[in-house]
Amino acid sequence: MLRHQRGITFIGGLIIATFVAIIGFAGLRLAPVYLEYQKVVAAFKQLEVENSTGGATEGDIRLTLQRRFDVDDVTSITPQEVSIRRNNRMLEVSVEYSAVAPFISNISFLVDFERTVNVRAN
Repeated sequence: MLRHQRGITFIGGLIIATFVAIIGFAGLRLAPVYLEYQKVVAAFKQLEVENSTGGATEGDIRLTLQRRFDVDDVTSITPQEVSIRRNNRMLEVSVEYSAVAPFISNISFLVDFERTVNVRAN
């Protein structure tokens, strides 16, 4: 009678463990980039809440973002890279930027981010 083998071999387990380790390492390298993006999103949400009653100027918006970016240690972008356009009685505040996360040797991840909020103007 033949016995049926169950499970995986040592080599098969090693290959699976290698793939899991590579994916885990990639996650560790990408986590700071996404955490910083979440700080940018929080700054934009706070900007939208603070200026919901109106009266915001371009200078006020850039100053508010500068303060938030300083406190939250956002280094990928500066308030000068934020686009502010007038649209009727609203100011459209948007940012598009790319962040590079080094992976292994000369391999890096390039991640693109975009965020837009509308703020009431004077």
